[in-house]
Amino acid sequence: MADRTYKEKFTFKNKKYSSEDQYYLVIKNYDDAYAEEERIPFIIDILFSNKFNF
Repeated sequence: MADRTYKEKFTFKNKKYSSEDQYYLVIKNYDDAYAEEERIPFIIDILFSNKFNF
């Protein structure tokens, strides 16, 4: 199981995200930039935004 586990870092654009909208993590094939391997839906629910300069 440890061979299949790894860490990733995601950087989001500096914009407002709505917890009511659905976003997608898109996994693509390196060999074909147009081929989509998988599209995973998720919701971004951020507790704080720039109000506290985070």
